[in-house]
Amino acid sequence: MDPFSAIALTAVFVAVLFYILWGVVKSAVKQGLKEDREEQRRLAERAAGPEGTSSPTQK
Repeated sequence: MDPFSAIALTAVFVAVLFYILWGVVKSAVKQGLKEDREEQRRLAERAAGPEGTSSPTQK
């Protein structure tokens, strides 16, 4: 294998690894944001109370 082919093959290999890594990181960030939105929604519902009001004295 000549040096140019080795460099080209290495570049392709590294590019594929970075592409896979990019997909994994993107998926993890997307999942984390989804979980954060769900947590914020749960906290807002808990703060609103069972009747949908933020004040426990209101009925």
